[in-house]
Amino acid sequence: MASRRLITSVLLFVSIFVFTLSVSAAWVDNGVRITDGEEAELEPRITTDGAGGAYIAWEQGFTSALLKNSIFIQRIDGNGNILWMTGNIILNEDSTIAWSPVDLAPDGSGGVLVCWTDGRGGVTNSRDVYAQRLDSSGNKLWGMYGAEVYVGPNEQDYPLIVSDGAGGAVIVWRDDSGAGDRDLHAQRLNASGVRLWSHSGIPVCTDPSDQNRHQAVSDGDGGIIVTWDDNRSASSDIYAQRVDSDGIVQWALDGIPICVNMDQQTFPRIASDDAYGAIITWQESTVNLYAQRVDAAGDTLWAANGIVVCTNPYGARSDPQIARDGSGGAVLCWYDSRTPRGIYGQRIDATGDTLWSGPGVPVCLAIATQEEPRIASDGSGGAAIVWKESLRQQYDYGDVYARTVDPGGIVQGPSTGVPICTAGGLQRFIHITTDGSGGGIITWSDYRNSAETGSDIYAGRVYFNGTTDADTPDLPQAGFLSQNYPNPFNPSTTIEFGLDKTSPVSLNVYDVAGRLVRIILDETLPAAHYAEVWDGKDGSGNAVASGVYFYRLETDTITRTRKMVLLR
Repeated sequence: MASRRLITSVLLFVSIFVFTLSVSAAWVDNGVRITDGEEAELEPRITTDGAGGAYIAWEQGFTSALLKNSIFIQRIDGNGNILWMTGNIILNEDSTIAWSPVDLAPDGSGGVLVCWTDGRGGVTNSRDVYAQRLDSSGNKLWGMYGAEVYVGPNEQDYPLIVSDGAGGAVIVWRDDSGAGDRDLHAQRLNASGVRLWSHSGIPVCTDPSDQNRHQAVSDGDGGIIVTWDDNRSASSDIYAQRVDSDGIVQWALDGIPICVNMDQQTFPRIASDDAYGAIITWQESTVNLYAQRVDAAGDTLWAANGIVVCTNPYGARSDPQIARDGSGGAVLCWYDSRTPRGIYGQRIDATGDTLWSGPGVPVCLAIATQEEPRIASDGSGGAAIVWKESLRQQYDYGDVYARTVDPGGIVQGPSTGVPICTAGGLQRFIHITTDGSGGGIITWSDYRNSAETGSDIYAGRVYFNGTTDADTPDLPQAGFLSQNYPNPFNPSTTIEFGLDKTSPVSLNVYDVAGRLVRIILDETLPAAHYAEVWDGKDGSGNAVASGVYFYRLETDTITRTRKMVLLR
């Protein structure tokens, strides 16, 4: 079936009032406290739950109760309510130590995929890679202790996980071969947590040099695209590799060069181009940022060694972040030391052209130090951006601020950012995921109660209009149609759109031949933000086959079409 969620909170007021006992707006100033443990909770990571909320996972430091470091996870809804009321769920239930950072991704069915390393293999100084899948209720689907991804000698670290679009996952990690170099390997697990590739994983890059700071994204077809900075030449360069759903390396042995300039290229970041390829950005010698698009065949599509992201000749750029824009391009943000210094953003289209102000749009120019920018796409060309800010460069101080940017580069909210958390002490390890409505849900490690617990995990939210107020969001300034989420999906997906005035609305799903598959909407609606859920069935209630589909929105003022992929 197709079901509707009217997102504009003003229009939801009556429903919220009637159901006060079961639904409460838990967001509070300075964030919702997720943990209340006896020791430090560190390195949180976050991903969308596909229903307006989020999953948050983190490492808990050594405790007298557990006698080890442990990995925990919790789910919150879009109102900031903790959903797993029986408590935070421990992932490494055996007796061994686990290490951060943990990584997680939506499974495409409302659940979550998680990976980490721990020492249960029993080999001295050995870390092995494990993964777990949980459903939306917090039930473990891959056994009590998780699924083995790789167990063997040497050190494995920094595992990253992406959905394979079929309930399973592809994981990439760094392996210390013991020969003085670090290599990259990958493995795929099916929906039941069973390894599908070689028992020891597929070598992504085993060149006899170090591969560092790897990042990964789904290739949209059950495989993975990985990028990293590589020391095989005199300087650090950027390389990439694609492994398909069968575990077959698709590009050149040990990866293709993305940028091999003489300068140092480091800190690559990657986003899907929604066409089975990726867009990669990186930092070059702390002076500027570059980007490159690579297609499914491994061909680079923009200028050799990348295009310049920021054309301002003054200052230096660092800490680049990237998110897909839903139209084949990407939205980026970074810290910039130009005058005035601060957080800046830019949007690049599928051809490599910058769409916002040439030097980038200022997101925050407050008289303070901004660090750790993070970004989440709204799926329609805009983004939510969050950062840490301090009035002095001290370890024990830092606040959390955020703003949203619309597809045209118009920044929402106060010019200095909306305060997410200004509590005492240090807030760090900040991360953000989409809230599905143009804003973001944010998590961080918080030291305001450091004398009591060391640090705790908190969460907050910034809305699409650049505020933290759920009760008074603005109506859309123009009609829009967002990219569906999740995408690819199975079995259902959410389609969001907005109306700036009352209008007849037609929202339909078509197959690649242009045949009508399903009428989602055909009625007149008032101005508001809307979300429709398509359950992957045709007008007769029959489940449709896997493949590419298109959804089309027609109103009095706009006609928009977007692509989505169903993977059963």
